Amino acid sequence: MSIDVTSPPTNLTQDYISTEHTYPWNNTSEGYTMVFCCIYIGNTVLGLTVNSLVMWAIWPQVTSSLGLPIYVVNLLCAALLECLILPFGAAYLLHCFAVGPVGCHILSLIPKVAQRTATMFTVWIFVVRYVAVSFPLNFRKFCKGWVLGSVSVTVWVTAFTISVTEQVLSRDDANLCFPDYRFKPDWVLLHLIISFLFSHIALIHLCIFTYLISCSVKNSDTVPIEQYKRISRLLVFVVITFAVFFCPMHIVSQYHNIMLLGKSNFKGQEKLNSLYDMLFTFNSFGVVIAPIFYIVSSSTVYTRLKGLIKCG
Repeated sequence: MSIDVTSPPTNLTQDYISTEHTYPWNNTSEGYTMVFCCIYIGNTVLGLTVNSLVMWAIWPQVTSSLGLPIYVVNLLCAALLECLILPFGAAYLLHCFAVGPVGCHILSLIPKVAQRTATMFTVWIFVVRYVAVSFPLNFRKFCKGWVLGSVSVTVWVTAFTISVTEQVLSRDDANLCFPDYRFKPDWVLLHLIISFLFSHIALIHLCIFTYLISCSVKNSDTVPIEQYKRISRLLVFVVITFAVFFCPMHIVSQYHNIMLLGKSNFKGQEKLNSLYDMLFTFNSFGVVIAPIFYIVSSSTVYTRLKGLIKCG
């Protein structure tokens, strides 16, 4: 879903298309656009509700200075950030307002920052969980306030810095908007590396720590077999969810990158772009899945939410 200031709709005058405004125009059919926008709005409403409820339910654990809940809250904040930008993306695609170069950068930047932040916190949570299971004495180091704060700030700053750098170097000022994987050909390799880093490399790390955690729990004398099976299922669920919802749109982008690196003039650009649009929309369900996972996996969160519903 990209905008093209060089080929505006015929019903617009040249005066409207200026350096200050960019008409929100995309090549996706009207039917698909409506479906995408409905999904964005639906995920926004449900995502804001569920993420806020889970954050409220997990807050007592945060105030007690436990390590993992701090990282979970950061992950939920990343999901909330993506929820906030999705309605603007829907309004843009529905031609409800025009955006300039700055608006286009913001619409394409914020989802990247949110998704990459969530990815890094997910991987870090797995690392911390492995330390908690395998090296409980060292786990105390991860629960110190300065460690929690440093890791949280570092993850957010890293995701923001990488995304901004990529945005400034590899994208044009006004002809790429929400969502779009295309970029200046000179920066193909940079985009390819970043895409692999936050998709396949992250997935490999999740698989490795899933295996390590499962082995540690299985060999523990204090963990019942039923609890071991439950933990293993939850870990595998996270890995599969990440692979299914997050990686496919990166595969499309990476295919495009590799073709450009090979200097290949391949056909089907519009189909590739439409496929990316669909996968990007499919990926937006992640803002709902993450909090639901914590409702299912945490008895404390589930109990507190159940009590809230009964009181209501």
